[in-house]
Amino acid sequence: MSCFETLGIEFAESHFDMGRGAAGTTVAVVGLLGALSLLAMKMFITQYFDDIELITTGYTMFIIGILMNTLLDRNNPENNPKWRYAISMFFCYSIGYPICHVALIGLFSKVVGRKPQGTLLGLFASVGSTSRVLFPVLSGYIVRYRNIETLFYLLASMLAFSLMFVIIFRRVLRTLSST
Repeated sequence: MSCFETLGIEFAESHFDMGRGAAGTTVAVVGLLGALSLLAMKMFITQYFDDIELITTGYTMFIIGILMNTLLDRNNPENNPKWRYAISMFFCYSIGYPICHVALIGLFSKVVGRKPQGTLLGLFASVGSTSRVLFPVLSGYIVRYRNIETLFYLLASMLAFSLMFVIIFRRVLRTLSST
């Protein structure tokens, strides 16, 4: 997510011929929708889906959103439809990140169980914060020395690996989270 926060507006300008205002408004609207999806989690979503299903859905939406930003016309950004950027950001900011992030924290807490959780949740949060610092720097290098499509493929690959892990170990995760 931190990669989009760092490079998203510049990417919209260079690949979709969008102005900063339009790109910023798009991100703000889908961010608001993401906040609403967080509110909906407790009221509706968690009544029908468990943490594993939410995580797999979140990862899948995130991957789709990222891959929508590849295979664009780099020479003529005006040929790239702006709705594609908006839908991509919607999948990432409104569905993928909020739902997956909350479900991951919930699953982590359930796996830890009745043991003292403060230290472990603190470490979990620290790892997340560290990645929010390191990934934008790493992303900048990847974009500078390769291109933004390479970054998107790497992000999608890391998410796909995580998704496969959750799918392969879903029974174990469900067992650990229910004890």
